[in-house]
Amino acid sequence: MFLGQPAEEFQLLSLSTELLLLICELLDLTTLLVLAKASKRFHYLALPVYLARHGLPDSEPRSLALRSRAEILALPGLTLSLSITSLDHLLFDLDGVEDRFAWAVHHLLLFVHKLTEVRAVTLRLGNFMDYRWVDGFGTVNANPHRGDSDLTRLLTTILNRKCTSLTVIHGHFLASVLASIPAKAATATKRPDPGSSASSLTNLLKCPLHITHRRDTTKRVLYRNHLHTFGVHASILFMQPFYDWTIETLNTSNITSLSLRLSGMTSRALGVTLSNLTIPSLVTFAAETVAISFTDLHQFLLRHPSISHLHLHPHLNYHRSTKLPRRAKKKFLPQLTSVSGSARNIKVLLGQVPPSGLAQLQSITLSLPAHQRVFQSNDFEDLNKGIGEVLRSITPRELVVRFSLPFDKSREERLEVGENVASSFRSVEALTFCTDGHFAFVRWILPILPMWLTTFTSLRHLTLADDCAPSEPLTHTDFLRSVTERCPKLEIITLGAKEHRLLKS
Repeated sequence: MFLGQPAEEFQLLSLSTELLLLICELLDLTTLLVLAKASKRFHYLALPVYLARHGLPDSEPRSLALRSRAEILALPGLTLSLSITSLDHLLFDLDGVEDRFAWAVHHLLLFVHKLTEVRAVTLRLGNFMDYRWVDGFGTVNANPHRGDSDLTRLLTTILNRKCTSLTVIHGHFLASVLASIPAKAATATKRPDPGSSASSLTNLLKCPLHITHRRDTTKRVLYRNHLHTFGVHASILFMQPFYDWTIETLNTSNITSLSLRLSGMTSRALGVTLSNLTIPSLVTFAAETVAISFTDLHQFLLRHPSISHLHLHPHLNYHRSTKLPRRAKKKFLPQLTSVSGSARNIKVLLGQVPPSGLAQLQSITLSLPAHQRVFQSNDFEDLNKGIGEVLRSITPRELVVRFSLPFDKSREERLEVGENVASSFRSVEALTFCTDGHFAFVRWILPILPMWLTTFTSLRHLTLADDCAPSEPLTHTDFLRSVTERCPKLEIITLGAKEHRLLKS
């Protein structure tokens, strides 16, 4: 009740800091926020108490993660803070606050707007599958025809704050509600009938609007922001009103790394989207979307000879496409130095490259299916075939083997290996083992791994990720002894976070 009176009357500011802190501890959240606006001294006394009640530290963080509901509800206080002016990384997770979706996005917009810069941003939009988010999304997207929602303004503001890395995750919505949101017809190649179902976002999700961009880059203002890394892991970015923003951002940014991890989109929709993209600066590309056909991917890669790091889907196989394109006559991925994916995907991709064009390929990451059972010698023979299928006529120096549970056992195929595989195995100097988080590597593979390592006769650096490294001290010691005896050229063994350098006589 003293807040409405002049400070001089109660001499509140003349009280000691200890007494003011005791008073702050007795106030509710709303009053603390009002008090933090009263003066600079009250700001530095009341705001830390406000943030602490929301589970946030009162320090000056360089990274901020808002995951829980309480942390997200602290946004008004974070916006008010005088100490938080810039961030290196911001994580914002909306999963679990569907009923406050509009409120959360609006206040995040206000918070980001007051920052001078935020270098890396990760937005988890959540999967809103019930009625609670409907009103919120409608509020955030108040004028979808114009596309000037809080969410699009938030994305634009993030880019204007010198953001170099942006990842947007999830964002799956009820199709029945999306159907009520009108599409922006002005950019479509064909204008749908307003009364037909083709005007709904349900159909736009299946076939996004085809935007015709000028090919004359001299008339286009490029690199209007600092964005270099863009993770499109939310299907909503390829629906209106966000589709135009996404395409424009991809075509007018100096993007060196692009990741597509989408769901709910058809091959035709993704083909149209990829055909609208030309990113001359692209170096790293992750095509981890199920519905991307190899033909569309092939055309995209032909337009981007600058790509040196390529990540394919770790499970699904492109060779199941009805018709694969012929080997490209012009140079295909001339700068490719590393590639990852399933054995079949990598084999099909490298089949488009003449053998002379693989001289720079030095690093391969293979996702190989493995069964949760005791491994026998013939099981390692199958794994050798899986690796050899990719390494045929290639001599990489780095190999990463990622064990994963079979994605679809019924579709598993046996692989055959040619006679020249041994020479490829001998080229590997650095070998890394990791898993998908579900395969018990320590139990099934580790006991007889040292014997298998003898296949890699030039091995100098062995790495086992945290989920592959032995945890028991005795097992740890026995493994190191066994490996060093069988692999005399080994110089470094990295188990989890600990590196062991071997002394050579």
